[in-house]
Amino acid sequence: ISDRFYGWDVTLGTKVELLTAKSSIKRTLPAADVTARYSRPISWRSQLNEKFTVNSPIGGSFFRTYSITSASDFSYEVTNRIDFVINYRLKSEKRSKETAALTSHSLTTLFIFHIENQVNLITSIQLTKSSGTPLNQSYMMTLNYRVF
Repeated sequence: ISDRFYGWDVTLGTKVELLTAKSSIKRTLPAADVTARYSRPISWRSQLNEKFTVNSPIGGSFFRTYSITSASDFSYEVTNRIDFVINYRLKSEKRSKETAALTSHSLTTLFIFHIENQVNLITSIQLTKSSGTPLNQSYMMTLNYRVF
């Protein structure tokens, strides 16, 4: 069900916001972005993926405001129609020079049920803890159609 990847890549680029939700909202500054990914199949049924991203606006606040994200996920093919995925994400974000960095941790477990062709039923449980907030728990069940 899930795509299999092997190896690593590093991307370096610039992110520019082209549109905002409303015309009255000011667009963010262009940002420098570096992303490193590593993926390795552990067996025929399981895979480990790592992703690390650093993003900072270009200009006077370069590396004074930033977003750093680290994500790890493990996927296991239970059967040829059911995948189990566990994902951990750590994000540190500093939005302005004067404020402290906000850190959030997120742990998500998913079961992906392949129904037919590109249709999947996904059920997930997520635990999220951010700086200065209580633990947030959520459950979601979605039916999706994979276009590409």
